[in-house]
Amino acid sequence: MKKAVLLFLALVMLIGLTIQDSQAVQLCWQLSPFPDIIKVSVFQPDPLLPHKLVNGIWKFDDSYLIPVVGTFEKDLGGVNKRLSLHGTNNFLAGFGGFRDCILDATLSPTSTPKWEGPWALDCGSGGFTNSGDLIRINCLTLVPLSVTPKSTVNNKAAGAN
Repeated sequence: MKKAVLLFLALVMLIGLTIQDSQAVQLCWQLSPFPDIIKVSVFQPDPLLPHKLVNGIWKFDDSYLIPVVGTFEKDLGGVNKRLSLHGTNNFLAGFGGFRDCILDATLSPTSTPKWEGPWALDCGSGGFTNSGDLIRINCLTLVPLSVTPKSTVNNKAAGAN
């Protein structure tokens, strides 16, 4: 009987994890005009609430790989979405040497492809800043989804000092 209960609980947990994972959507962007890539999974923990949580990575070649967490929310009273990410920088040669970085973007549902728009980066409470446009890319090939290729700034990273 004890084995049956444990097996049942294990099965319930496995089903719960499968359902939770199936709710995740993966989105990827290039931080134009830089070659940096952001790749996140978007989760909606409670379908009755509009809040979506994200976690993922921000990378530039083999130079840095920064874990990011944040939200993907509808602007209050608007149609745009806000992507707000917090990254802990482990690449102290960049981002002005600051460890704490915040990226905030306003993304339009009417852009082609959907969810592109301006971004702003702030590390160290204004110690290092940068900005540009988030360009949606295919998460498998990391190639822009739009027809026209986006430019980069001399292959310089968004976090370059």
